[in-house]
Amino acid sequence: MIKKILIILLSLLSFLSLNSKAYTKNSFLNLEKSGLPFSLKATCNENIKKIKIKENNLLVFKVKNKQIGKCKSDKKNKTSKLFVETFGLIKDKNHELNFDFKPEEGMEGLSFLKLEDWTPKCQNVKNPFTLRFNEHGIIEAGLRIDNKMVYYNTESNLNDYINKWNQLYLKIENLDHDRLNLEVLINNQKIFQEEIKINKCNKIMIAFGLDEQIKSSNAKFHEIKFKNFKLLSGPLTKCNFIKNSKKKLKIMLVGDSQIGNGSKYKCNILASELSYNLKNSIDVFVESGSGYISKDINLERAKSFSQLTKNKNLSDYDWIIWISGADLNALRETKGDLLIKRVDKIISKNLNKGYLLDTFNFSQNKDTKLIISLTSDMSENLKTKKYMNLINSGQKLIKRYSETANKYENVFFLPIQNYIDKDDENLYTDKYDGVHYSDKAMQILVRPLIEIIKEN
Repeated sequence: MIKKILIILLSLLSFLSLNSKAYTKNSFLNLEKSGLPFSLKATCNENIKKIKIKENNLLVFKVKNKQIGKCKSDKKNKTSKLFVETFGLIKDKNHELNFDFKPEEGMEGLSFLKLEDWTPKCQNVKNPFTLRFNEHGIIEAGLRIDNKMVYYNTESNLNDYINKWNQLYLKIENLDHDRLNLEVLINNQKIFQEEIKINKCNKIMIAFGLDEQIKSSNAKFHEIKFKNFKLLSGPLTKCNFIKNSKKKLKIMLVGDSQIGNGSKYKCNILASELSYNLKNSIDVFVESGSGYISKDINLERAKSFSQLTKNKNLSDYDWIIWISGADLNALRETKGDLLIKRVDKIISKNLNKGYLLDTFNFSQNKDTKLIISLTSDMSENLKTKKYMNLINSGQKLIKRYSETANKYENVFFLPIQNYIDKDDENLYTDKYDGVHYSDKAMQILVRPLIEIIKEN
């Protein structure tokens, strides 16, 4: 019998601090229904409302001449940066991408395509490559050399492209960890092919839109349109698989900050790794502090499992991945006896009632299969120990989950501490609170999940 529901309760402790800054819906373009072969985020959240999304994947970038944007860099440089970018490329893969672009007005002196080479923890050079129309309307390819941008005249004139749709082709060949070969064609004519130096630890992103507005332009507006994005080879990023892979299995991921703050609006690491390895799309519902199943608690700015999955029929899913510890964490400041009572409400001592059974009803839905997992131990070397008082009640809950797995054929228990070393600070975020896992940890945790899915 195919396992229909995989629910992962990776940690009773994985509740995002509600004071943390979360992403908003405006932080990323919501293009789930647009059919784009990848997800996009804005290089500047303040300007994203200026980007119009129309039918058939048509993206319109338009700003008034000499209008200064709201980004910090805009105010400093007196520009209006209006760019969106893909999530990081997989560096050991080659990529091919097609899209159509239509410059309509005031494009002289503006960039419309870039490669971004930057991450917060590995800042080095930005924009190893850019494509722009110069002040004379000639397409120039900018290449970063010795940390300076050098521009090459392509002898392609704006007049050949203005007010009509043109096809742009990108081919990115990864040579090693710090070099790639970039080939650019417009309307089947090669305009650029060079080796590009990149930073080993940085992510490479493709960005497009409007940038570098010049002050001397006589145009009233600056406008360019993009459509028909096609990923010819890749993947462009592992995040592509979350929404755009085949649906051999219907999978849902629900969670909180243990797997990323505000991940509903961005590429979720655990989801992307799982989706990429399974070659299967995943519905992602991740919000800060959310995913709890208790009916008698109300967490400010957090959503319960039922709220996150509203209007979703759980029986439609083959697998549900549940990563949330908010049920206990909501009471972490209380005394231990209240936490023990919370355990009883989640799953009773006789394993016959509780919020867990009420939510997932696996005792009746024989095709529904559940994997439950909790953090069972914490290091004494943590930077903050605010979650330590949950361990005793957590261990009791773990014991009941393990017993539930033995009792019900369609329930499994995943011992998370068999995979995550509590003393390895690299497996946690900078907080090192024993709760919030790093990207490296997510890549480790995905392995036993894949095994369970494939074997059952």
